[in-house]
Amino acid sequence: MLSDESWNTGFIGIVAARLAEEYNRPTLLFVHHGDMLKGSARSIENINIFTALKACSIHIEEFGGHAQAAGINIKTENFDKLEEALNEEIGRTYTEEDLEQRLYVCEEITARFPDKLSKELAMMEPFGVGHRRPQFVISAGACLARPMKSMSPHLSVRSDFIDLIYFSGIRNLKIIESDVKKQIVFEVNLSHYRGKTQVKGYIRDLLYDGRTGRRAAEGIFSNVIARSRAEGPGVQPTVLTTEETKRLLTERRTDSPYGLCMIASDRRTLRFYEELEEMPCDLFYPSSRNVANLLIVSPAADAELSGFRDIVFLDAPSDYNVASLAGKNVYVNGEICGYKMLEGLDTTREGLLEIYATLRREINRLSGGSAEELADFGEGMGFDRRQFVFALEVFAELGLISFADGKLTVYRGVKAELNDSALYRRVCLLQAE
Repeated sequence: MLSDESWNTGFIGIVAARLAEEYNRPTLLFVHHGDMLKGSARSIENINIFTALKACSIHIEEFGGHAQAAGINIKTENFDKLEEALNEEIGRTYTEEDLEQRLYVCEEITARFPDKLSKELAMMEPFGVGHRRPQFVISAGACLARPMKSMSPHLSVRSDFIDLIYFSGIRNLKIIESDVKKQIVFEVNLSHYRGKTQVKGYIRDLLYDGRTGRRAAEGIFSNVIARSRAEGPGVQPTVLTTEETKRLLTERRTDSPYGLCMIASDRRTLRFYEELEEMPCDLFYPSSRNVANLLIVSPAADAELSGFRDIVFLDAPSDYNVASLAGKNVYVNGEICGYKMLEGLDTTREGLLEIYATLRREINRLSGGSAEELADFGEGMGFDRRQFVFALEVFAELGLISFADGKLTVYRGVKAELNDSALYRRVCLLQAE
């Protein structure tokens, strides 16, 4: 429940619906009108907001609606009373299971999606309340995925069973491409273009286990390298021991299922925290936006963590360059190193020069729009994949190469000192530590 004098009455219903969807909680928003509050309520599938409001009607001037939505007017002085009464009523009537987000799936697809079935589904339209659009799921490992066009946030994804489109899925590109075990939930539509009809799946959700996948470790390494160049928010962490960290986690998780973000810089760190084995584990970006207690490995520089109350690093990270950490309570376990992945990198001039010479010699054989995409080539030439990615990122920072327009360019005649690279200096410093 929230209220504000500046909100527009015509929008609060729409916003309440979006908040209810994100947080999976009944949501009531009010606009001030003199000594009255005029509001809109929206609920989730398992909670009847109309009967809940009816049970608390002693605090309400008038209301009307149905199980999922209602209009409601109360006196300003009754706002806190109604909130308390609704919490008690819903807590007494419903269980924690009623508040869990659920995905409704018809079937797991294990073969090529039949064209006939997609046409039959189209004949069942229109879909809506009481007549859900069917959703299906496939289990997958590594999938081929690319932006639909240059700079697009939407992905085209190939799977063994159906071609998929993932709107606004660019942040999950590494997850889609990696070999982490995942389940892809999708709807089926017929796509008509230039006289041709194709069966397309539209991804609605992505469920994955961030603890799995050998190649996912390379994505974590690349993320650490990329984040090292980001600007940090000036975090002043409280340094703890492993025992103190575990005690803090127990206290915060006992107090509330919301507001705690636990960060591991390296998946190997999770072996020190047996008590977290049953928690889902995200990579790079939170998979949910409802600030439920979160365990995430190697958050990206632009990962949205601002909704969390407490940030606890399970190990000492290479940096705190996540913009949304600004102003947060940040704790760090200073007894576990979270950047051992950097210790084996060769920072000698000779080692890096060998890779640069290979790039110049083999430029006509290279194709790729990032250092990570070229890792396969580097491995084929006998280089360690992480060493190759690190070298290319340093070269790009020094202006020796570029990835403009999704194409590698190697420049000749450019003079540069390794220490002019902030990434190079940072890795050398961390190795010394």
